[in-house]
Amino acid sequence: MEKKAFVGNAADPAQVKAAEKRERREANDDVKDLKKILATPEGIRFVWRVMAKCKTFGEAYAPGELKVYNMGQQAIGRWLMSECVLADKSAMTKILVQHQETFVEGEH
Repeated sequence: MEKKAFVGNAADPAQVKAAEKRERREANDDVKDLKKILATPEGIRFVWRVMAKCKTFGEAYAPGELKVYNMGQQAIGRWLMSECVLADKSAMTKILVQHQETFVEGEH
């Protein structure tokens, strides 16, 4: 879904100000939503699965065009990681600790 521009006329200071306010509100909503997701074990597991699927912590190298595809996935995973940290400074610690406790120690 293509995002619609918040401003119809960039030369109109009132439209620009309203657009900036709307953009900040939407960004705040995103952070609030992600905080709620990271507050649950299920949410943390989901975020880990997305990061793992995106090869966030893996190697992008592959022969040919697959390398470019992998790098694109990693960019999404790294974006998600930065959004998590924006929502909760200790998010990555929580995500890694829960992964360690759940999957690595055999409860999976």
